[in-house]
Amino acid sequence: MFSTTSTSTLAVLASLALLALTAAYYFPANLLRWLERKRYQYEVTFSLYMMTPTEKFIFSEIYLPTYLPTYLLTYPFCFVRVMDANADWWC
Repeated sequence: MFSTTSTSTLAVLASLALLALTAAYYFPANLLRWLERKRYQYEVTFSLYMMTPTEKFIFSEIYLPTYLPTYLLTYPFCFVRVMDANADWWC
C-alpha cells in the first residue's frame, strides 16, 4: 500500500513531531519566547505592526493561504537545485 519512500518520510515526520512535543514539554519558556519572536518577525516583515487587529486578520487570512504553501513547497528545493551543477538556478 505505502511505498518505502512514503513510509520513511512518515517516520521522519512523526519523529520530528515527537521531538517538538518533547521540547515543548520540557522547555515551555524557550518555546514561547521563540514563538513570540517569530510572530514579531512576521509582523515586521510584512509591515503588520502598523495595522489594526482587524486589518492584520484580513491580511493573514487572504495573503498567507496563497503565499505560504507556494513558499514552503519551493524553498527547500532551491538548495537541492543549487547543488546540482547541471541545473538552472530558478529560485
